[in-house]
Amino acid sequence: MDKKAARSLYDAIVAQARQQELYTHCNVPDTLDGRFEMIVLHLHDVLVRLSNCREAEEDFNRRLLETFFEDMEISLREMGIGDISVPKKIKKMVQAAYGRFNAYTDADKPDGVSLQKILCRNVFSDHDAIQEPARHLAVYAGNVQKHLRDLEDKLILAGNLRYPGMSILCGEVI
Repeated sequence: MDKKAARSLYDAIVAQARQQELYTHCNVPDTLDGRFEMIVLHLHDVLVRLSNCREAEEDFNRRLLETFFEDMEISLREMGIGDISVPKKIKKMVQAAYGRFNAYTDADKPDGVSLQKILCRNVFSDHDAIQEPARHLAVYAGNVQKHLRDLEDKLILAGNLRYPGMSILCGEVI
């Protein structure tokens, strides 16, 4: 995967993670943390899908992750975070992202925690009143995963990722 394809794929992930319905109908907090969580959730799903691409280069996921962390660094700098603090904040973001990746990968395994509970904890800060939005977001995430599984490898490898409309992905939520 060349850098251009990685950037194109990442841009599609970010565009999907910014869909307004996630924040209005699924009640994801429209905050810096909420947007980070949505990018990480979508990025995880694409990384899992890429791991199943037969034609994927060995460094395919690495390039996509590099694009993600470069974007996070640029965002921090644009927010006015100083040069000394950026590496510390990036380190925390890397740890948080990999923690989420591991949790999402283990979600819904027979001995694991449900995706809904993981989303409730990570996205909604574990508030009991947030169970229904977390359920909606888990349904959405499952539909995104199904959509990605159905895509041809060559589209993803070319960075040509298109998501269906939110009404299809959200199901009964919208």
